[in-house]
Formats: sequence, C-alpha cells, structure tokens
Amino acid sequence: MENRVIKFRAYHKVNKTMEYEGWNKYKNGNETYCSKTTLFMYGEDAEIMQFTNLTDKNGVDAYIKDKVVDVHGQEFVIEWDYPLLARLSEIEFEIIGNVYENE
Repeated sequence: MENRVIKFRAYHKVNKTMEYEGWNKYKNGNETYCSKTTLFMYGEDAEIMQFTNLTDKNGVDAYIKDKVVDVHGQEFVIEWDYPLLARLSEIEFEIIGNVYENE
C-alpha cells in the first residue's frame, strides 16, 4: 500500500502570494519558513489547497486548483473529483499554472 503524503499550500489574497509548507522563496530573494499552522491561520485571507499526491510529467507536485494540460492538449483545473484524479494518475499531464496566479 502506497503512503499518502498530506501537505497544503495557500494563496494569500491580500499579499497575492502562494505560500507552501516549508521554505518559501520570494522575488526579492528573501526566504521564510511557513508551517501548516501558519497556512490555516490566514483565515479568510487565504485559499487553502491540498496536494493530490500526483506529480506532472516534470515532477511538479499537483495541487487542487492547478491548471493542467493533458497529452491531447485538453486544459482543465484539478478538483477533488475521483474520476478526474483517477484519469490524471493514468496519463501524462503538465501543470501550466493555477486559478489564482494565472487567471
């Protein structure tokens, strides 16, 4: 049985930044550590997204609300939908953004 990794990220609506658990590097070169507790403390200022336990063809972690393109060129947004997640686990796909930073 495969172990499921539980991790989150949050889009901070006020700062307009994506925060991941662990070290976050910013455009100005600064790095800060963000814990899971911190992500949830953002409250209404954040949109919390969970890791799907899938990675794209480049090894990038896939989270809910990521925009992806499949091998047939079809673009869609990842949601907690069993048929969609099952399909993604069987095909090659690439993350092309997310709904918050790439509207």
